[in-house]
Amino acid sequence: MDEFWSKTDHGLDAQKRLVIPKDIRPLLGERFAVFMPVLSVSEEVPHLVVMPEDKYNNYISRVRRHYAGQMRDRQIRKLSVAMQMTSTDSAGRVTLSEALRKYAGLDGKVAIVGCGKRLELWSPEKLKEDLRREVDDAHENEGVPLDDEE
Repeated sequence: MDEFWSKTDHGLDAQKRLVIPKDIRPLLGERFAVFMPVLSVSEEVPHLVVMPEDKYNNYISRVRRHYAGQMRDRQIRKLSVAMQMTSTDSAGRVTLSEALRKYAGLDGKVAIVGCGKRLELWSPEKLKEDLRREVDDAHENEGVPLDDEE
C-alpha cells in the first residue's frame, strides 16, 4: 500500500499556492480533500489534513456510521464547512482557501508531513510547538520500543 512517510518544507507563492512535491502527487490522485481536523478529540495545534478523495469519502462514511441523528448531521456539517475538495494545477500547485490558511497559520513556509494514509500541512513554528509538546508527553508515558523485544 502506498503511504506518505516524509517531511518537506515548501513556501506559498505570491498567489498563496502551495507546490505539492512531485513524488507525492500520484498518491493523492486527481482530487483530494484539504480540511481542518475538527472532529479530533485531542487538543491539537491547528494544522490541515490532506487525504485522497477516496480516503476522505471512506472517512465520511465512518463518521456517518459512528454518529446518529442530529449529532451525525452536526459532525458532517462541521466537516463540510472546514474542508475543500481540490486538485493540483499543471504545475503541481494547489490553492488553499483563505479560511484554511488562516486556521493553520500558513503564511509563508509550509511543512508537508506524511502521516501514513494522509498528509498534514503545518506552519513550521506550530509543528515545532507540537513536537515539543509530544516530547514532553513522552517523558510522562512509556514509549513503544523500536525493536521487537518485549
